[in-house]
Amino acid sequence: MYQQGIKERLIKLQAPVSIWDLEKRSCYQRHEVHKKEVVAVAFSPDDRLVLSIGGRDDANVVVWDILNAEALCGCPAVGRVSGEVFTLSRTRTLPNYFVTGGDCNLRVWNVNPEKRNLTFKDVGIGMLKRQILCIEIDGEDKLMYCGTSTGDILKISLNFPTSSTNNKNLNIPILLDCMGVVPLPKSKNGNSVEFYHNGVRAIALLPNNRLVVGAGNGAVDLVLSLNKATRKPENVALKSPTKPLLQRILCANVKKEVTSLLIMENQIIVGTSASEIYSIDANSFQTSLLITCHTSRIYGIAFPYNYSRVFATCGENEIRVWNLETSQELLRICIPNFICTNVLFSQDGKSIVSSWNDGTIRAFTPQTGKEMYVIHNAHTKGVSALDITTDGMKIVSGGCEGQVRIWRITTSTQSLCGILQEHRGPVSSLHIKHDDKEAVSACTDGTCIIWDIERLVRSQIIFANTLFLCVRYHPSGCQILTSGNDHKISYWETFDGSLIREIEASASAPVNNIDITNDGKHIVSGSNDLLVKVWKYNEGMVTHVGIGHAGVVSRVCISPDNKCIVSASSDGAIFLWRFPQETEGNENVDMQEERNQEVQKNKGNSPTKRGKRSSPIVTKNSSLAKKK
Repeated sequence: MYQQGIKERLIKLQAPVSIWDLEKRSCYQRHEVHKKEVVAVAFSPDDRLVLSIGGRDDANVVVWDILNAEALCGCPAVGRVSGEVFTLSRTRTLPNYFVTGGDCNLRVWNVNPEKRNLTFKDVGIGMLKRQILCIEIDGEDKLMYCGTSTGDILKISLNFPTSSTNNKNLNIPILLDCMGVVPLPKSKNGNSVEFYHNGVRAIALLPNNRLVVGAGNGAVDLVLSLNKATRKPENVALKSPTKPLLQRILCANVKKEVTSLLIMENQIIVGTSASEIYSIDANSFQTSLLITCHTSRIYGIAFPYNYSRVFATCGENEIRVWNLETSQELLRICIPNFICTNVLFSQDGKSIVSSWNDGTIRAFTPQTGKEMYVIHNAHTKGVSALDITTDGMKIVSGGCEGQVRIWRITTSTQSLCGILQEHRGPVSSLHIKHDDKEAVSACTDGTCIIWDIERLVRSQIIFANTLFLCVRYHPSGCQILTSGNDHKISYWETFDGSLIREIEASASAPVNNIDITNDGKHIVSGSNDLLVKVWKYNEGMVTHVGIGHAGVVSRVCISPDNKCIVSASSDGAIFLWRFPQETEGNENVDMQEERNQEVQKNKGNSPTKRGKRSSPIVTKNSSLAKKK
């Protein structure tokens, strides 16, 4: 047991570097030399080597030989007194050279494949102390531009040997200029050098001494690198050592920190820290949003009543409405510094009702996102669960203090009808019966209570040795389904609260969420084992397993037309899955039996060994892009 524990800890410490075959969509090679974290990777110009750098706890440079599928060499990226390494850049024409930079360190490396070793030279930048955040090398491998956390750019001559095979005479790179931006004529700071706020995070090179610069404050500028003879306007005072050698030509702003830049023909592709990708026209610098997604855990998914073309998701600071067919964001409602725990559409489609961790219930218009009403102090410790009746006249909410509250809603007023208090822990889930007379609440104290929301009394109570995480009525209203941290999906009788059956839904992970189709024939579950599963309700048997999430599956939802499954995870990813269509004699036509058996063997989940692996429409993590 002791040795097994050590082995498990070592596995958790591994930080793999994977090389992928894009055509086959499979892992081509993989190595686990780094520990804890990998901060940067790059291919050599001849595509023979893969260069990688570990994080703070590793701080090693590793060179991987793709042809021989082995680690060629490696060594510490910095000395004992140097700071962290943040970035890595390959050369354009010389396959045996690359550059690393970080906190007060900037090195040019030379790989010797014959001797299987690495040598380096520190870049001579004099007395300057800089954090290097990004590196870009020109096409001739003569000049290197380094973005810094202070908002200026270092221009460095690399001084590479004339022969790429000359490994003995690696010259010392020399700092040519430390460049700032020439202020605009109308700027209030017209007599000083401008710096990029929050540092220069990305650089891309264009012909004719032009650079595209992305900053930490979201600024994206097209700048011209001036010659020394023309760099000093009459009204600009130089600040040594930073010099105003960059003249701003065009500018745009993407609002969040720029993380990457890519030049594609006449378009500049910009990635940001808010998980957004923008396209900027290189001529006019007009900005358009291409792809966006959540940046943190998703807490809720909802479809409008009998309408499957759009759906809503909620998470930290925001609610988003998406187009299911185009995978594009239609609406974003932002409430800064708060978490939206649930989101619902009213049955008439005229409002989006949401619950928040600040104890409020908010309703918005689905077209514009304008606030319709707010119920302040709906719960003292935050609203954790929410549901709305079919007529839209009542809202049932659950709080972290354990109370269930019923609210009467009109166009002008929102009043409290009653408080039901029997739970002793946070209410994790709520669901109203189709006749609007009963509601069931699940709690982490191991109880599940069926309430009469007309008489405001308890009808039945269910006890179990688990933390209930989700509860749902069967469309018939005769049974309820629950899931929790006991890894099971349980069937209960609503008449007397008796247990009918239990399904082992996961071998080792809590089942966070479940949903039932409108006809009551299938269940979909999402759990901490990163899997989405489709079950037959009557047989209690899994038919399909969806593999693709890289984070805990927090929510699953079936579209009203039963053609699509939407699942969301703790890393902000949204996956769209085609709901499996059964055919007589061939239950699962497009699944891979052999692959599924291998997956289930690794998972050790015996009830799902007969299941088949489903293919998601969306396979990109933390994004909502339709698979072509």
